[in-house]
Amino acid sequence: MTMTNKLILLLAALGQFLAPLFPVLGIGESIGARAVANGIPPELPTGIFFSIWSVVFIGYLLIAILHWRAPDHASSQLAWPLALAGVGNIIWMICAQSVGSVWVDFILLLPIGFFAWEAAYRLDRTEAFNGTGRSILYGVTVGMLAGWLTVAVSISVPDVGRALETHALAIAATIVGVYILFRRMRFGARGSYPAKP
Repeated sequence: MTMTNKLILLLAALGQFLAPLFPVLGIGESIGARAVANGIPPELPTGIFFSIWSVVFIGYLLIAILHWRAPDHASSQLAWPLALAGVGNIIWMICAQSVGSVWVDFILLLPIGFFAWEAAYRLDRTEAFNGTGRSILYGVTVGMLAGWLTVAVSISVPDVGRALETHALAIAATIVGVYILFRRMRFGARGSYPAKP
């Protein structure tokens, strides 16, 4: 099971670099081109902000390599949720480039976000920050992955709302999102996950 876990995490890390290249090969259309096909939506951040994904993908790849070569307690706890988030992200990129449905994109983002936040929760419960390179890598990568997936969901909500010709969904999602962030900041990541060794 450990070798399967390592392999899936590593393949997911590599796949996240390869999936965006499909449009170059004539398969689908780039996500950026699809996003602005009908004009730039007001909720879409400036393109420079999306370069953060290259930092996330590099960190993700480094975690996968470290977990392959020298796993530790934290990488063992992070491996499955990160692998599932990575596989989900590959599926999302391919669908966004080829299908281009706001509903499909939105629905696919939800489990990816869940697994990213699960990784953040596990990291919080199992890893004490000690200033080492590994500790910084885990914190930065997992934190940015969970944070930017939250942004991705938030960006998708108004687009889905417009497809329904109503803003009620966007308003409801904003209220729920604010409530989740309030709970997270107020109470932290408490739960029943095994304590730090």
